[in-house]
Amino acid sequence: MHYDVINLRTFYAGRLGRQVYDVVAARLAEFWPTAKSDKHCRFTAVGYGVPYLERLWPAGDITALMPAHLGVHRWAGPGDPNGANKTALIDEPALPLADNSIDRVLLVHCLEHSSDADILLAEARRVLVPGGRLMVVVPNRLGWWSRSDQTAWGSGQPFSPAQIKTLLLEAELVPIRWTGCLFLPPLLWQAMAAFSPYLLKVTEKIGRFAFSRLCGLTIVEADKLVHAPVKGRKSRRRRQVLGGKPAFAPNANSSPQTGG
Repeated sequence: MHYDVINLRTFYAGRLGRQVYDVVAARLAEFWPTAKSDKHCRFTAVGYGVPYLERLWPAGDITALMPAHLGVHRWAGPGDPNGANKTALIDEPALPLADNSIDRVLLVHCLEHSSDADILLAEARRVLVPGGRLMVVVPNRLGWWSRSDQTAWGSGQPFSPAQIKTLLLEAELVPIRWTGCLFLPPLLWQAMAAFSPYLLKVTEKIGRFAFSRLCGLTIVEADKLVHAPVKGRKSRRRRQVLGGKPAFAPNANSSPQTGG
């Protein structure tokens, strides 16, 4: 089953989606906890990261970029349904953002559907400020969730941890922290979530240490690798932004263009 933004929004609004969200959001918050300083931090989610931006980092300068194959819906951010639109439809893998303009980039419901994962990660590195961080959420090739078309991660290309590490390093992004979640098969996971949320929480905790390679989702945080300048020599790896000038560069005093 191919998931678009309507399917994903419906999934997260349903019982299973809410239960999954609680688990995934807890893992993301361990890496990027909510802080008062978020109001000075520029967050961008590529793919479908609206639920996570809205609840985890509501104080930040947030933007949601949705690839054309997913579609786009209007979203004004947390607590202001009539405010300026904070979503944009993009022609992935190019990102319509200025160089060194974003502090945090979240890729969720994204990399597994990308037409060119190498370019997408290179674009993510380009838009990150020096010292900026990238977080990637992808279905694990060895996990059960990538094999079930009844979940939001049952389509697209799953990745093994080794594949993700290789892709990140080739894009000059250094993996610094790893975690995983959703260790049980989807039907069993859903049954346990309904029967005993506490037991499910214990199972997830045990799985992170005892069965890490069998997680349903792999979550990795990476740091932007910045080379020291070499006098008199230009980098051959400098890439042009696809599609001309950037469409927008999120900051505390500007809003992205509408996506429809």
